[in-house]
Amino acid sequence: MEQFRGKIEVRLQNEGSKSEGYYAFLVDAEGGGDVKLSREGAYPAGDPFFAELDGREVVLTGEMSHGWLVVQSIDETTEKS
Repeated sequence: MEQFRGKIEVRLQNEGSKSEGYYAFLVDAEGGGDVKLSREGAYPAGDPFFAELDGREVVLTGEMSHGWLVVQSIDETTEKS
């Protein structure tokens, strides 16, 4: 497992398609740009787990898989900015 630090941002993606929805990203993930977030067994569009963390600076533990960061845990958060 790796740790990733950044700010969670929920954005509308794939507008007008079957996969349209709000997806979570880890923004500015340690200088590596934006990383798409998901959880094992959960559909990433509209995941309420990430919606509650929108705008927070976090440290996530997880693994990269097929261009997504599959989040196992959140190790630290600060107040919403």
